[in-house]
Order: sequence, then structure tokens, then C-alpha cells
Amino acid sequence: MLLNIENNNRKKLSGNQLKKDTSKKYKLEDEIDNMNDNENIKREIEYVNSNKSLLPIIHPSPYIASQYIKTVIEDVTFCVKENECFGLLGPNGAGKSTIFNILISNLKMTTGEIYFNGIDHYKSNNIIGYCSQANVLWDELTVVDHIILF
Repeated sequence: MLLNIENNNRKKLSGNQLKKDTSKKYKLEDEIDNMNDNENIKREIEYVNSNKSLLPIIHPSPYIASQYIKTVIEDVTFCVKENECFGLLGPNGAGKSTIFNILISNLKMTTGEIYFNGIDHYKSNNIIGYCSQANVLWDELTVVDHIILF
């Protein structure tokens, strides 16, 4: 399994009762099969699944949101080697943005570990650059300033 995200939705009932909806499991492999059989993506999945010597980079566990404990990411492990291009795919609400927000320290995990080159993510200077899909260019900054910022 390459990616397994648990999505627990809660509905407010009368009073203070909460009803937990049925958990939905998303598997990246199922989504890939629905994506026009892209051979490059399938080849990457096979590579990651077959390479048992890769060191785990991220092990996020339950994340506390609001007053309720809610598992937003579960059982995610991946490794990105130097000079390797990496993409994280999944359906809406699967946790892709949450994973990137954890990697760039916008969110903190309640449990789990992240290592960059064998150094704990929270003990090292963050070495990941991230540019949101939203347009975030400022007129006051130069191109170099934007590159340094992101």
C-alpha cells in the first residue's frame, strides 16, 4: 500500500451528541487505475512498492483538530531521493495539502516522525521549498526575493 488516508466525518445531532459516519478508505492504487492507465505513474508505484530498502521519511499519525480528536492522516510512508521528482496524488480531501503543510512546518503532527537526510524534521532547518497553487506573487518583491521566500 502506497497511501491510505482515513476520512472520519462527523455530523452534529440534537444536543451535544456526535454521530461518526462510516470511515472511507482511499487507496492511491485505486485512483491510479482510474487515471487513463498512465504508465509513468504505475511504474513509480511499482518502484516504491518493490524497493524495501528505502528509509521512511514521514509517519504521520492522528492530528488533533478543534475540540475533537480526528485522524486526518494515517499510515503514510514515502521516501524521496536526491534529484528525484516527486508527486503526491489522491482524491479531494485525502490529505495531500495537510501532508505538505506538515512538511513545511505550517502544521505540527501529534505523533509520527519526519526525517530529512537522517535528521529529525523539527530539529533541522526546514529544507523544503513550497509554492502554493494560489497566485502569491507580490509586486514589491523581486524574482530572487520570491525564490528565497519559497
